[in-house]
Amino acid sequence: MSTDDPEVKEVARIRDGAHPDNPIDKQGGDGDQCQLFGVTGEQHFARTFGLPLDKRALPAGDGCADFTILFEIAFGRRERIVTIDVKAAQSAIYLFIKEPDIARCADILVLCALDGPKPKKDEPPPTRTPRLIGWETKSMMQLMPVADFGYGRNFYRAAAELRPISQLANILATRKAPWVTK
Repeated sequence: MSTDDPEVKEVARIRDGAHPDNPIDKQGGDGDQCQLFGVTGEQHFARTFGLPLDKRALPAGDGCADFTILFEIAFGRRERIVTIDVKAAQSAIYLFIKEPDIARCADILVLCALDGPKPKKDEPPPTRTPRLIGWETKSMMQLMPVADFGYGRNFYRAAAELRPISQLANILATRKAPWVTK
């Protein structure tokens, strides 16, 4: 699985066409690769945890959530819906959440690195391979510092400080249903 996956390319192309002039899609220095990177990360997360990839092209975006999962808690007496957003980046040094999005972002935020060689000028973008780095909760991200790294103010947390993916895997193993539609 990589940025060269035909399914990833098709979903990214469709999503990019749904909102081509949205300046938010171009933040982070990824330019035209934004949708491709995002879908690659989402697909990797979906395949890792046995979830379906949401292939819809939503003109208003996904509402800061890529996955919606139902959990049973309190020994089956209650249920809770939890949202997850996968943040994919070439340079996965920090998990970023845009300052204006922090109030509406997903409950769980996952950082996915897209490993590969540096792009060369005047050449097609290199193939990137996804790798899940770590995760954090929205409530913890709201306590993180805010800075402008050149594309708007963001809450940020270093990748090395994120919770391990193995911990998230244990939590996801308790889900009641693999998918809840938005």
